[in-house]
Amino acid sequence: MRYEPMITKSESYRSYLWKGHDFGPHWHSEVEVLTCLEGSTLVRVENRQYPLTPGQVLIIPGNEAHQFISDGSKYRLMIQKFGYSLLGSDFTRIQSSCLYFRLLDGPEALTGMLQKLMNCLLADGSITQDNEWKMRAYVTLLAYGLRSVPSTYRPSENQINRTRRLAGIYPALDYVEEHFREHITLDDAAKLTGYAKTYFCKHFKRVTGISFHQYLNRYRISVACLLLEDPGLSVATIAEMTGFSSAKLFCRIFKETTNMTTSQYQRLSPEEKKRNWMS
Repeated sequence: MRYEPMITKSESYRSYLWKGHDFGPHWHSEVEVLTCLEGSTLVRVENRQYPLTPGQVLIIPGNEAHQFISDGSKYRLMIQKFGYSLLGSDFTRIQSSCLYFRLLDGPEALTGMLQKLMNCLLADGSITQDNEWKMRAYVTLLAYGLRSVPSTYRPSENQINRTRRLAGIYPALDYVEEHFREHITLDDAAKLTGYAKTYFCKHFKRVTGISFHQYLNRYRISVACLLLEDPGLSVATIAEMTGFSSAKLFCRIFKETTNMTTSQYQRLSPEEKKRNWMS
């Protein structure tokens, strides 16, 4: 099962529409808010199952494994993700929140913001700069609204163990966020955690499901995907901005990670980009 961080410091949060399909087990530190707009799907969080139909909302705690299971029919979700990048130390107060409710009669501190976010995302099928500012404000208010909503959820043993194990590699993850544009070696990462290099490699893969170099490349490519939205930036410039030694290497890693070239990626719709990146 893969550790799949959804947010970089370049973003701080994500808010988007998702035309669904099956998405296998994964986990991340951020809280994830799902609002079903069309169709139906089943979301499994650890050993619990939550059917989602239009108007239902599920808030998934950080560090809990989850997956989407469809019956083959089409469904559409609105998704928000946020964590430490947006809220700092305040995030610990809501990281274990788990709520399941209907949009019509759910907690007022949350439903109003979800409706405003829905209006922003559905407006004319495009995201304007004005809407981006609004969405950031609404996501922040949604996150803080979670503090006032009681939750009887008890973290699973798996979540507790993942949180503890993840703490051991946080120095390396933080270093990647701050220095991904620079040359980063395995020795650098291991030294930051205090682990011997051999143990660090094994522990990192046991925690995240991928090697440190795979994680570093995926992080760099996630930032590159944001930069590719700017038509004024060349592939060579983006390669340099994301820490790749050459445009050729960048293009190869990009295709290995996303299963397409940079030009193919740029031609995708916003929803297709999200679907491709999360596959």
